[in-house]
Amino acid sequence: MHPTSLTQMDASTTELPELDRFDLSKVADLVSIPPCLEFEAAFDSLTRVTLAQCVSLREIGAYAFARPSLKRLDLSGCCALERIGDGAFYNSLLSVLNLNTCLALREIGDSAFFRSPLVSLDVTRCCALTRIGRCAFNDAVLRNLDLGDCIALTTIDDDAFYNAKLSRLDLRACVQLQTVGRFAFYESRLVKLFLPRTPTLAYVGKGAFSSCESEAVDTSALALVKVEEHAFGGRDDLQMSDLEVEAFLSSELTIPGETIHVRV
Repeated sequence: MHPTSLTQMDASTTELPELDRFDLSKVADLVSIPPCLEFEAAFDSLTRVTLAQCVSLREIGAYAFARPSLKRLDLSGCCALERIGDGAFYNSLLSVLNLNTCLALREIGDSAFFRSPLVSLDVTRCCALTRIGRCAFNDAVLRNLDLGDCIALTTIDDDAFYNAKLSRLDLRACVQLQTVGRFAFYESRLVKLFLPRTPTLAYVGKGAFSSCESEAVDTSALALVKVEEHAFGGRDDLQMSDLEVEAFLSSELTIPGETIHVRV
């Protein structure tokens, strides 16, 4: 029987080892999915989670659906969803993730989709997203990442897309971006990288883009305050194309162990 009215779930609801499908689609009153602290014993057989049109859902708790059997996730129409908790879909088998109707999404927590082999991630309409947590998409196989409407994004945390196999990354729409954490895109052999035209980007951590090709970087009008060592690969011949020299003259630029030759 499919529920039509449900406002709250008890934590024990997310500890049903025989359950293979979890469908609460169109339960308009559901506000939150509780965390599952005993996630190693929960949902051993779960393959599909459907929360489509849960228009009041605001949060999916920590490790709520953390299972290596999970293959399908439907969050379409979850227009009030604000947070996907730490480890919520940890170590799943998800290959496709569409969040483009989650217009209120503010945070994707630490390890939220850790070791999930995602080949497609759509966050193009997540205009309220401010933070992508540590190891959130570790070991994905995305190739390309479009953050086209993520205009509120301020933080891409440490290891967020570690080993995500990206070849192209465009952050130009992220006009409020402040921090790209350590090893955020490590082991992505980027052939094209666009950083935002904004004075707010204040920190690029160690190894953040360390596997990118030297000619890939376009940092037009970038006013960096601190760039840690090997942030862009540790090469002393790294050239930043079309760089406006005034961006450096008006800021404090620190690059330990690296010399950047600016081509103007």
